[in-house]
Amino acid sequence: MPKVALIPGHGGFDPGAVNENNGVRECDGNLAVALKVRDLLEFNDFEVAMSRTTDEACGGAANINQDVNNQISFGNNSGADIAVAIHYNSASSSSAHGTEALYSQYNGLSESNIALARLLANEVSAAAGLTNRGIKDSQRSVGVVRAIDIPVALIECAFVSNDQESIWCWDSDHQLIIAKAVAKAVCEYFGKEYIDMTETTVTLNGKKLASGYLINNRNYVPIGLIAAALGLKVTWDAATKTVKLVQ
Repeated sequence: MPKVALIPGHGGFDPGAVNENNGVRECDGNLAVALKVRDLLEFNDFEVAMSRTTDEACGGAANINQDVNNQISFGNNSGADIAVAIHYNSASSSSAHGTEALYSQYNGLSESNIALARLLANEVSAAAGLTNRGIKDSQRSVGVVRAIDIPVALIECAFVSNDQESIWCWDSDHQLIIAKAVAKAVCEYFGKEYIDMTETTVTLNGKKLASGYLINNRNYVPIGLIAAALGLKVTWDAATKTVKLVQ
């Protein structure tokens, strides 16, 4: 089973780029997308390691240098086959737009890094309908792609500094489109067919019980929700290990 290290940038003390007009923070979008990518990859039979799962810097870092070093250590100690850093871009000009991916030649894996970066940029830009700014060699300037010793690339999903594109950072539906594109790119890198998770809603007598993703073509609903919708009580027979719904 392939293993992927996901590294959502910034967090905690460091919000990353912030849109000066609407207050959208890069760190929030990075994490939200990464969590969605994790779920999608696990559904596609990948093992996933996350550098953070809450709004904190990697490893509880207190400054940027420590955060970057912790991200590098995380990537190198994750046991993963590849690493993907997830970010949103920013520029002094609010009109800057599009998707791009960064790689570095300094970890000795240029060919693999370039292949991963190109897949990420192509899939995200196509899925989101954003300008494909291509891939860029960050050389030594971006530690997370320079010093991690497995194939690694950093995806700049969209420009948070662009008022129109910032929706890709804060809106859950837009985040999911990007997450699916990232997961698809990872599958392509490993030569695996991407299988999409199907979102479903379960209703009973017109009342919504639950929504979520199909698992093995089924959507499991807690028995308590079904009982409540029907006005029934849940009983448990320990001897026969049977759950019963009764009046």
